[in-house]
Amino acid sequence: MLYFPVFYSLSRRIRSFNHDLGYRLLDAFGIERDPKNKISTGLTCFIAILALTFGRVPLTGAVANFIATGLVRDLTGVSISWTGWITSMWVIAPIPAIATYFYITRRYKPDVALSKEAMAVQVKKTVDSLGPVSGQEIRTLILVLGAIILWIIDPYFKIGTNEIGILIGLLFIMPYIGCLNMGDFKALSWDTFIFAGGSYSIGTVLTSTGFSQWAASGITSFTFLQNGSFFVAGTFVILFTVVIHFLLESMGEISLITPIIIKTGLLPPKAVAMLVPYGEGLYMFPYQATPIVLSLGFNTTGWSDVTRYGVFLTIIGILQAMLWMSVYWVYTMA
Repeated sequence: MLYFPVFYSLSRRIRSFNHDLGYRLLDAFGIERDPKNKISTGLTCFIAILALTFGRVPLTGAVANFIATGLVRDLTGVSISWTGWITSMWVIAPIPAIATYFYITRRYKPDVALSKEAMAVQVKKTVDSLGPVSGQEIRTLILVLGAIILWIIDPYFKIGTNEIGILIGLLFIMPYIGCLNMGDFKALSWDTFIFAGGSYSIGTVLTSTGFSQWAASGITSFTFLQNGSFFVAGTFVILFTVVIHFLLESMGEISLITPIIIKTGLLPPKAVAMLVPYGEGLYMFPYQATPIVLSLGFNTTGWSDVTRYGVFLTIIGILQAMLWMSVYWVYTMA
């Protein structure tokens, strides 16, 4: 118990750090620092860092990625567990998190440089202004931990990642259960739901109409892929997924690309099940988050900031992908 004050002070400082970094992220996206904002930017930032630390893992991304991961399982017949993602990515996963931290802290510096003493005073003021942990923060933390627990026990209880993602995603946006109240829920634009539904269904349509098979016949003409190494084929799959992502978004492009790559026989199903969702997460413009931010009614500005950050994150992500394939190709091909 003698250590409790130390841990309590440390936890508050960590909370203060995440709130400060969260505000910097808002600045990066051109979102006003509205004190009436019902969504905790600090907790959002913490979850984002947690997700990046765990790797480019679709299971810790948006609801669309939850569903898309289950969709890959259905299309390939291979289920990549959450622990499997962690096993194959934990070494290189902190790269985008660290890169993002330095990008934000270097690019969005305060107007006036503070001394260490002034910084300590500012940190204390920030810590004191946080107040008690809000109910929204507690509910969000419970849902996140619940999702992680369900993902971990997935191999033992056969709970599909698809079903877990849909359940947690619905709980997140339900008023008074997730991180929204009734006012926030009413502010959600129906365009967001229609866009997500269309993105999910377009892949099924493209597959059922035979478009995937037609596209696969064109890709098989690239003999350098069939005669090349796993690294070459994997790089092509990731970059091809990134390009198609601009047109079809998460679920649409996964529904289309997965059958194409499977049919070409360039890679085994397990490799496709890992590479396609990975490439889907490497987007130049953070469209997946932007429609949600816009639908909540924030006054967004500064698309140039979003573009710069998106290009930066894409470059870091592709470099990370090169390292990932060079290190874990044996696991992927097993």
